[in-house]
Amino acid sequence: MKKVRSIFKIFMVFLVMIAVGFMILYAYGTGSLKESLIQTTTLQMKYSKTLLEQKIKEIEIEADGILNSDDLKMLSLSIEDQDLYQYVQYVNRMKEYLRQRQKSNVGMGQFVLYWPETERIVATVALNNVNQKLLAQMEDNRWLICDNEVYFVRRYITDWTENYFTLAIDGEEMEKIILNPDMWSIH
Repeated sequence: MKKVRSIFKIFMVFLVMIAVGFMILYAYGTGSLKESLIQTTTLQMKYSKTLLEQKIKEIEIEADGILNSDDLKMLSLSIEDQDLYQYVQYVNRMKEYLRQRQKSNVGMGQFVLYWPETERIVATVALNNVNQKLLAQMEDNRWLICDNEVYFVRRYITDWTENYFTLAIDGEEMEKIILNPDMWSIH
C-alpha cells in the first residue's frame, strides 16, 4: 500500500507540475500574443495614417490642379463674357475634364465646382445629388464631414475688377493702361 501511495504522490506531483507548467505557458503565450497584437495594430494604424496623409496631399494637389486648369479659366471667362454658347461648351468641357480626373484618382467620389454668388454648379454628378448642406458649410482649404462623407473645399477667387492691359501704340514708346474692363474683351 505504501508503494501505491508513493506512486500516487509522485503522480500528483507530476500532475501539479504539468498543470503549473501549462498555466505558466498559457500566461506567457497570452501576454506574448497580446503584445504582438498591440504591436501589429500599432503598425497598421501608422501605415493607415501614412496612406491617409498621402491621399490628403493627393486630393489637395488635385484640387489645385483643377482650379488652375485652362478649362476652368476659360469657363470663368465665358461666364464673365456672358456668351451662352461658349458657356455651354466650356461647361461640357469642364465636366468631361472633371470626369477624367475622377477616373484617374482612386477614392475620389465626385467633383463639384460652385459659384456661391450666382449659385452655379458644375459637377460630375447630377445637380440633385449635390449635397446642399455641404454648399452651406463651405470654407476655403477645409475638410468637411457631411452625411457620413468626407469633402475637401478649396476656393478659387477671380477678381475681374482690377484687370490691367498694356498696349503699345504704333511703334511709339507710349503705353496705355486700360483700367476699365468693359472697354475690351478677352477671348
